[in-house]
Amino acid sequence: LIEREVYVNRVFTDHLRDCTTYKQLTKPLALDVLKYAREQISDWMKANKHILDKQELKFIKSSLQGEITERRLPQFYATIKVHKTPWKTRPIVSYSGSLLHGFGVWIDSKLQSYAKATSAYIPSSKELKTYLERLQGPLPPTAMMFICDAESMYTNIRMPHALEILSEILPPHLCAALEILMNNNVFQFSDTFFKQQIGTAMGSPPSCCWATLYFSLHEEYLQEKFRKW
Repeated sequence: LIEREVYVNRVFTDHLRDCTTYKQLTKPLALDVLKYAREQISDWMKANKHILDKQELKFIKSSLQGEITERRLPQFYATIKVHKTPWKTRPIVSYSGSLLHGFGVWIDSKLQSYAKATSAYIPSSKELKTYLERLQGPLPPTAMMFICDAESMYTNIRMPHALEILSEILPPHLCAALEILMNNNVFQFSDTFFKQQIGTAMGSPPSCCWATLYFSLHEEYLQEKFRKW
């Protein structure tokens, strides 16, 4: 439980007042961003109709139907990391029911196979535990285990660089779809509206796969660099 005033103040202090990452918009401007995004997706579908099958085209088209003013905007909220001292907030955006949700779901369905094919992919921490328990015999005395964490991972992934890197493994039409989604992430917090300026579009369905793919390349580089250790 937390007082509403404290919660709202922390959301702005910890996140939304970062003008590099977020830009505040009026509601009409936020809706204009979504209108432009829908036009971009429409142009993208026309350019790639020879690649997409009928079911895919139907799904994406149907997800974009209706008046934009009647569609739910992505909703920003924060959870609290109570295990941290002092406690911190984690930003989250809920995409469910929003205009770009269906397009994001389609992109995510295409990224899944690429993410699962990476050498560093682990489905869950439970799977990792099971794998470690199945290792035969004691580990050599020189074996080392280490972990690393990324601070504000999504907002710190620079979209142009990520697209440049991922274009080496993803087809052009999928990279173009990701660029549309990542560049048009608008959301609502209470009665305020924002556009994410940099980084992975928080809350979008493919954000997890996108981050997994991007960081797997870094992990593979580190594995090779420190293999002799």
